[in-house]
Amino acid sequence: MIRSFARRMREDAVLLSSAVLAAASCAVSLEGFRSIDWEVIASLFNLMVTVELLEGFRLLEIAAQRMLRALGSTRKAALAMGILTLLSSTLFTNDVALLSLVPVSLTMSRIGSFDAREIVVVQTVAANLGSSLTPMGNPQNLFVFSFFSLSPTDFFSTTAPLFLAGLLYVLLASAAVPSKRVHLPTEGLRLRASFGLSITWLTFAAVVASIFGLAPKPVATSVVLLAAWTVRRGALLEVDYNLLLTFVCFFVFVGNVSSAEEVRKTLGSLLSDPRSTLLASVALSQVISNVPAAVLLSPFAGSPKALLLGVNLGGLGTLVASLANLISFKLYLRENPGGGRAFLKIFTVHNALLLLLLLPLFALLWR
Repeated sequence: MIRSFARRMREDAVLLSSAVLAAASCAVSLEGFRSIDWEVIASLFNLMVTVELLEGFRLLEIAAQRMLRALGSTRKAALAMGILTLLSSTLFTNDVALLSLVPVSLTMSRIGSFDAREIVVVQTVAANLGSSLTPMGNPQNLFVFSFFSLSPTDFFSTTAPLFLAGLLYVLLASAAVPSKRVHLPTEGLRLRASFGLSITWLTFAAVVASIFGLAPKPVATSVVLLAAWTVRRGALLEVDYNLLLTFVCFFVFVGNVSSAEEVRKTLGSLLSDPRSTLLASVALSQVISNVPAAVLLSPFAGSPKALLLGVNLGGLGTLVASLANLISFKLYLRENPGGGRAFLKIFTVHNALLLLLLLPLFALLWR
């Protein structure tokens, strides 16, 4: 078991990097272990098991095949999946939107024999910008909205331009995707109702309810485990536990670093005005991710709206700028083990160009 774990660590560069950072940060503090958000970990686990159960009924494959039949080309698929991800992220959060919809795109690519990296990149950016619209769209929004008791007017006047930028991005980026006709098997797959499928749908409803705070997460996890044990036990073995470990390591690293008094003093001096708050939150997000950046900077931010804008813009850029980016990358690698470099190239180009365009534009608002 130890050898198997070590092998997985060597093969997973993202997990290895996060583990090294977490271990190194322990020299600064050990407070990071208290910062692990087990509710987030539980929600990710619940969603991944549920998606595996749905895949067992070939549900994603059926949905992907029907969408491809209706769309007919990779360009139209990119547009449809981008818009769907953009809109769903406003209500279901960016993480949930990607965990639910990226597997559909990857299944499309498998059925239609094309590489979905451009589509997944479009979905990732769409999820980050789309989720910026509402307080429940992503964790940093919910935190800033609650911490500063922002009015709906202040909140939506800040985030609406980002959402519109996301919509424009999806339209332009999907138009740039090579239009390849997709040839599908003549005989389509059919969904057959069953007791197991009914249980899986009820499980999915329980998981979504727990994410919205309508049901306790321990109850949802118990439902997921019971459903997996009843419907298909192998689903528990197919979960990407490396992704969960990556999140744990990331929480430890951020918690350790942010607890250092020197770090907190330095950050306080950087947030003297709205523009510096915007720039600092974007820059810090590139290193520790936008959710921890929001939590770390909020006590020192003189301009809540600049911070809100910065941590949402900060989701663009590096792979670690948003945990949603890591989710997409890991899902893509799982389907295409050798495609990491090609994915990162496209991901970096899209994110860098968009950040370079949007950051100066929004910075002008804070003169």
